[in-house]
Amino acid sequence: MRLGIRPSRAGVPGRTFRGVNPAAHKMASRHGLITAVVSLALGVVVAAMASLNVALPNIAQDIHASQTELVWVIDAYSLAFAALLLPAGGIGDRYGRRIALIIGLTVFGGASAIAIAAGSSTELIVLRAVIGVGAALVMPATLSTITSTFPASKRTRAVSIWAAVAGGAGVIGLLTSGALLAAFSWRSIFILNATLAVIALAGTIRFVPESADPNPAPLDLRPVLRVLRLRVPRDAVPPDRAWRHGSAGGAASAPIDRSDDSHLAAGPEADSSSPSVPLASR
Repeated sequence: MRLGIRPSRAGVPGRTFRGVNPAAHKMASRHGLITAVVSLALGVVVAAMASLNVALPNIAQDIHASQTELVWVIDAYSLAFAALLLPAGGIGDRYGRRIALIIGLTVFGGASAIAIAAGSSTELIVLRAVIGVGAALVMPATLSTITSTFPASKRTRAVSIWAAVAGGAGVIGLLTSGALLAAFSWRSIFILNATLAVIALAGTIRFVPESADPNPAPLDLRPVLRVLRLRVPRDAVPPDRAWRHGSAGGAASAPIDRSDDSHLAAGPEADSSSPSVPLASR
């Protein structure tokens, strides 16, 4: 009786699996490549959020940035990223997650490449904000690509990998930045960001399929205004100016009017007909 045993090319017995579906095997390999590409794209944008923290002394010495300007070098990225995250996710759902990834990675990588030659704090702040815009397009598109293109049997594992990358990339970014600063200038951080963005962009073009929501929700720009209202007033008075005016609390003590924000207690989209996250009760 033949058991399907035959010598392998190396002369070691090997088993032939006649029931393997080549198409299924190819699709599984493609899913692995998609997971790798979107994880790389996600890791780059998450790591960039904190990667410059350890480089602030070097930046201050090189471009003569004040304490306030250094704060904005860090916050410009986070502010643009947080303000545009939900609208950018809606753009990806409406016009295509793949194209959102391509545009986001192009903006992220291009602005990072320009930032390598930044000669002033103003240039660096503006470029960090532009990098944050690209990151806002990338992050939601990575998760939406997984949930819309993976079958249910593969989706849980892929989402778990996505969550692990999202949670650990910030720490990896800090450690990597510290290692780069031990041997190179702070500009090497942007060189690495641009290089990784190019690799993720090439992988997106090659392996990531296009997907879009056939019934997208209307684009809502109110989250942008809410983030700007909650964040910008606290930074409107620079710390050094606040000290000169006798405000012992610095910028954090600047008064913020919250008299008309009571509706936020019920949720930032409680009055929306199509919230980004469905509410339990309406």
